[in-house]
Amino acid sequence: MLDKRRRAGHVCLVIAFQFIIVATLLTVWAGQDLTYAPHWAHPMAYLMFLTGGLAVIFAVVGISLRRGMPEFN
Repeated sequence: MLDKRRRAGHVCLVIAFQFIIVATLLTVWAGQDLTYAPHWAHPMAYLMFLTGGLAVIFAVVGISLRRGMPEFN
């Protein structure tokens, strides 16, 4: 059971790093979106904040699941 939990934690960390990469790429379009889009219409900025938030959530869950003893000592 411990090994399954640690494997799930590793998957969550991989997903978190993928979200970090996507959020970093979205900063290019979000900066332009925040500069030129009128009023509250900033879909790329909202998407960047969403992916950044999901990256943080997956990282916290992944780190908490990876705690414990490794399979082989």
